Amino acid sequence: MVLLVILLATLMATTLMTIFSHFLTRRMKMIFNEAHLLNILFDRTKGLRKKRENHNHIIGWSVHFGVGSMMAIALYFLFLTPFLMNTFLKALGWGIFAGGLGIIGWLLLFNVYGVPERTSRRAFFIQLIFAHIIFTLTCYAVFRSFS
Repeated sequence: MVLLVILLATLMATTLMTIFSHFLTRRMKMIFNEAHLLNILFDRTKGLRKKRENHNHIIGWSVHFGVGSMMAIALYFLFLTPFLMNTFLKALGWGIFAGGLGIIGWLLLFNVYGVPERTSRRAFFIQLIFAHIIFTLTCYAVFRSFS
């Protein structure tokens, strides 16, 4: 049962986070969708012969949902420790913290592969904090619903 709850939290939280990022991509005419950015960065690796026009392929989505599942597992263990994530405000705090970790990860990726066109680091990082707040609050809501 626990695995199903974590899987549900992963799917719901990653999907809502991605919808938010995709909405901002359309609204601001920049690339904020994490899976698409991952695909752009992966396409920049030396071993890839053919550059793709479409950034909507499975590699980035797999990595994005894989990282989401690891985050959901970590959040589940925080949820099991009542004084760490037993309120909405504490979950909000963990969302801000997760956004900070996300920024560090993306900083490393951008330093290695460069910042893709139509992506503002500052705007992307601000968006990333809010996306991780959405992710964490969704996980919290799912865990709370099944506890």
